[in-house]
This record gives sequence, C-alpha cells and structure tokens, in this order.
Amino acid sequence: MQKAFETKAKFGQHRKAHFTEIHGGFVSQVVFINFDWIGESVEFLPKKAVVKVTTAQELQKVVDQILAKSSDEFSDIGAMINNNELNFYENCKKWGLDEDWITRFYCGRKAGHGISCGYIALELIEGIEARYQYDCVKEPAFLDILKMATNIHSRAILNPDIVNEISRNVPETVYAQLFSAESTQSVLNTILIDEPQKKDQIERINKFAQIYDHLERERAIKMETCPMKLLCHGDFTIANFLWHQVDNVLKPKIALDWQMCHIGNPLTDLARLFAISLSPEDLKNRRDFYLEFYFEELKKEAFPKELPWESKEKFIEAFEKTFPIEMVIVTSMLVPIVDAMLRTCPESKKEKTAKEFRRKLYGILDVCEEFIEKFY
Repeated sequence: MQKAFETKAKFGQHRKAHFTEIHGGFVSQVVFINFDWIGESVEFLPKKAVVKVTTAQELQKVVDQILAKSSDEFSDIGAMINNNELNFYENCKKWGLDEDWITRFYCGRKAGHGISCGYIALELIEGIEARYQYDCVKEPAFLDILKMATNIHSRAILNPDIVNEISRNVPETVYAQLFSAESTQSVLNTILIDEPQKKDQIERINKFAQIYDHLERERAIKMETCPMKLLCHGDFTIANFLWHQVDNVLKPKIALDWQMCHIGNPLTDLARLFAISLSPEDLKNRRDFYLEFYFEELKKEAFPKELPWESKEKFIEAFEKTFPIEMVIVTSMLVPIVDAMLRTCPESKKEKTAKEFRRKLYGILDVCEEFIEKFY
C-alpha cells in the first residue's frame, strides 16, 4: 500500500481491521480497514478502505449449498475470479468507463504462483445503502441502472481493442466447471416438492436445459443474438450496487463486484438485471419499455458507431432468445440458497421475504418458458 499511495508513512498502533459476514458476497470476504497512518503528509492519505478477499474456500461454501460438490477440481477458480476483478480496476479508466459510479481503486495483489489468495483495496464510501436479490427496484432507479449498462456495453463498440485486454470469459469457465444439464435439472426438480402443479413447466424447461452440455451450441446462439463481442459486467443485478438517497429518492451510486466481467454478449447482463431486479409484474409488463429505453440510450453512448442489432425489434428478439439461456441456469443456482440470501433480512420479515423471493424466481421461470416455447 505504501507503493500505491507513494508514501513512506506506516501504520500506527491504532490500526484496525474487521469484517462482518453480512457485508461479504458468496465468494468473497470484505475487510474494513482503519489505517492510522504515521509519518509525513498523512493528511493526504485515505483514513479508511475496504479490502476484498476472494478465495476458493468461500466459493466452496456456496457450491456446497447448491451442488454439494467438492472443490478439488476447481481450486484455481478463486484466484481466477480475484485476478479478473483486479484487471478490471487496473484498466477501467483507460477503457473510458464513467468514473462517477466506479469505486476508487487503491491497489491489489494477484493470486496464484504460491499466493493462495489475492486482494483488492478500494475506497470506503460512507452514507450508502444496500439492496439484495430478494428486493425489487422501480423507476427512476432502474432507468439509472440501464444508463450505467449502456456505458459499460458501449466501451468495446467505441474501442474494439478492449476485447484483447480481458483474456478469459470467467463466467463461461466457472459454469463449465461447476454446472451441467443434470445439475440444473436436479435443482429445478426440487421446486416440485412445494409446487407440484409446475410439473409440466419444469419438464419443458429441463428439456431446454440440455443445452448446458453443449457449449458450442450455447456460444453459437449468443453470437447469433449479438454478433459483436462487448464488455459485460457478468453479474449485473440489484445486489451489486451501492445505493444512496437523493432528495428522498433511492438511486444507484456505485457498481460493484466485477469478478465476472468479461467480453461477451451484453444481453446476458440485461437478462440478469431484468430478472433479479424487477418484480414479476414489471418483468412481464414493463420489459419491452425498458428494452426500448436501453436501446435508445446505447445508440447515444455508442455514437457514431453502429450497434450489433439492425433495429429495435431485432434487439428485443435477441434479448428474448438469450433470456432463457442465461436465466434457467442462474435460477437453478438461486433456488437452493434462498435461505442463505436471507441472512441480510430482519428476522421478523424473513418468512414473508422468502415467499416473495420464491415468487420472483417462479416469475423468472414463467418468462423462460414463454421464450423457450417461442424460439426453441
């Protein structure tokens, strides 16, 4: 950190570091640092920071809940995820991303080559709020997030060289190692324990899920629906933003968790965003309005370059084809960990929140089924 801050100051005896599980993600721990700098010009140094640590052990915890699968075969995934996010923070300014909604990056360390876990040190932002996968977002906040999405997705349209600066498609690599058609189908079948009336729907979706054993077919559809590879967040949901109140209106302030950032199909970002962040009613009834808003904003961000889709109608069709490919497997990841996600929910609200979250997941499957029947 001395190198990052260009200082010879040292930590004093009142330095502190602590973490709380509630602030960590499912594959990382977050440590809060009070530096207590001693030396010259310490008034110019940050007094606090957030240090994010990603390890294979943290990943194992969530995989145990979803699949009960040993981590021996993917011990390098924690390092890969850490290094991928570190690469993002080291390059995001050069790529032209809007700095107003990206946390200030201090320094970091790669994992691998004898280092069991890396870290990323970021600015600690005060006065913010969190939202979680079980929450829903409304306008105008959702429109603000869509504008953020267009800023991300337009970068590689304006600067195609970006595609050479992210070497691996991390989500594709992780999913290929952890998930399969069988594991997805097995999880979805558990829904029938409490919802036996969904038997026909689950059978149709499980038949579609066979695509997860045919990576080249999945890639071909994603290339068909977006012929241009663009910069993607990879886990673009309501939970991966910090929020603040502006004139008593909740607005997104910072986009977080770039571990899954990759070069690929931006419609996968939109699928996650719409599915996890909107209520089932808005996902069904406001979807096309939000897609049209995104399309027009992306045209502005990418000007004077052409978009990957020749028309708004082709874009919406491409989204509909991509949605079940992304969300069938994502939903199968969320179903087993509903209770774990509620660790951030007040005890008095857990029962109601769990019910609403499951209703959201079932709404996602309804939309998946709609598009599977339409295109597949």
